[in-house]
Amino acid sequence: MSVGSNSGRRWCVSTFCMLLSVGGWAATPARAEWGTYQGDAGHTGYVPGSVQASQASLRWSNPLSTTALGGLSVGGNGVYVQGPGRNITAVNEQTGSPLWSNPYTFGVGRGQVWSTSAPAYANGMVYYQTDNEGDVSLFRGVNAATGAQVFATPYGAQWETYLNPTSYNGTIYTGGGTYGGIYAYNATSGAQKWFGYVGQYDGWTPALDGKYAYSFTGSGSTTPIYGEFRMINLANGTTTYLVTDTSFKWNGYTMYSAVVLGARNHAFAIGLSSISPNNPFSGRLISFSTQADATHTPHIAWTLTDHYTGQPTLANGVLYANDGGSLVALDELTGDTLWSWTAPTGALTGTMIATDNVLFASTGTSTYAVDLSTHVPDWSYGVSGKLALSDNTLFVAGADGTLYAFSVPEPSTVSLAAAAITLFIGRRGHRRQTRRN
Repeated sequence: MSVGSNSGRRWCVSTFCMLLSVGGWAATPARAEWGTYQGDAGHTGYVPGSVQASQASLRWSNPLSTTALGGLSVGGNGVYVQGPGRNITAVNEQTGSPLWSNPYTFGVGRGQVWSTSAPAYANGMVYYQTDNEGDVSLFRGVNAATGAQVFATPYGAQWETYLNPTSYNGTIYTGGGTYGGIYAYNATSGAQKWFGYVGQYDGWTPALDGKYAYSFTGSGSTTPIYGEFRMINLANGTTTYLVTDTSFKWNGYTMYSAVVLGARNHAFAIGLSSISPNNPFSGRLISFSTQADATHTPHIAWTLTDHYTGQPTLANGVLYANDGGSLVALDELTGDTLWSWTAPTGALTGTMIATDNVLFASTGTSTYAVDLSTHVPDWSYGVSGKLALSDNTLFVAGADGTLYAFSVPEPSTVSLAAAAITLFIGRRGHRRQTRRN
């Protein structure tokens, strides 16, 4: 059938074809690079395309460490991971064979490293931070193929640990600062472009779009401590918009997550449950409106208070979050619950990855692929850890110290069509139920 024919046009205005084209159900492989925390500069955890998760199989495994591995990134035919220890290690993406390892000695003395950030990949280079408050607090850029150092730029810090640096349009952005802050660096030379203010918290990384860098942290150490959502000018590092969250509950000076950017002038963040047994409270999922023009000022759009924790994932208008160890799927604009799922092997932990037809999520012992149309797992495997998805391969930086690669093949056209119809029926049913309520 010719797409340009009249019969083709009539077919393409049908509901089925709209699902295939607009809804992302075309047979597109999930091949995007996984360059930073949650894959992209918006930290969505979304990889466009579809996978046949039921046919996933272990391609290779490499026991790098006797302790848990940290965050990872993928690009340039390499997988780059935090570990073992404070090392940054690279292996071949296709085979798992070693490429290089940059070792660092743990400690607080001169020449010793208290922490390393997870690595990021861009421009044929790998970027990461080493931290000890003093001489080795350095933002580093190394050759992705060899690990050879290209630059090491000093920055201010006090024994912090940050998520992967974020690359955007030839600039690398990180948290840092002796008393908090955000840095922008030239991606090629490592030269500092600017430094801006963010509260003194670690465990986060900036989210980026064409105008702003985004952060959500506490306001500092002076009580009352409020939440601060910042939209930071990419040209000079000044805070253009500040949204104050007066319901913020202090949970220590580590955020454990990054802002997620939506496609509809919204951003999302989670405030964790209290670390104090004498002051318990629930975790909050917050939606910020980022629309800024003559008639709109950024503000909190909605909040959900339950037991939200970890890092939300966003794909195709649906926000996926960990609520008390269970997966909940929420409408991006309203926060309304669409569906939920509880793993049979315990509470969810860590990050999640969404494609157009599957969500990958882990418990403390297993990793699952949950079908987005049936809401049940298509596949599971008894390993757990940090997740990345690139080139139709799921990578797991294991809690057991082993780096795993699972081949996840492309789906057939028939299976995609069946999934599209099932998902459409499910969404129609949800809309009818919502109207009755």
